[in-house]
Amino acid sequence: MRPLAVTNPLFKLLLWFTLGICFASLIAVVALAFLAPDPMSKAQERALELSSYAFTTTLGAVVGLVGGRAAHPDYLGQLPVADEGATSESAKPRPPKAKK
Repeated sequence: MRPLAVTNPLFKLLLWFTLGICFASLIAVVALAFLAPDPMSKAQERALELSSYAFTTTLGAVVGLVGGRAAHPDYLGQLPVADEGATSESAKPRPPKAKK
């Protein structure tokens, strides 16, 4: 039996939300770079700085989220197989015992 990795739906939601902000800010940076007039106004410069900061921050957050998930998954291991006559209490997966 292969190890089973349990996924967390809230982690997926957080990852997609962070990736969405990351790509939206990247698109804003590229759009401002190509569509803004040569002498940019102060508001356009500020928007470019804000979008650039949002992109670099969320890119670091994505790397941290994925790295943290790889280092410590929710559960990785063999799930116990419940007997047909087992009660619901004995069928629950138990965490591994600590080594002494």
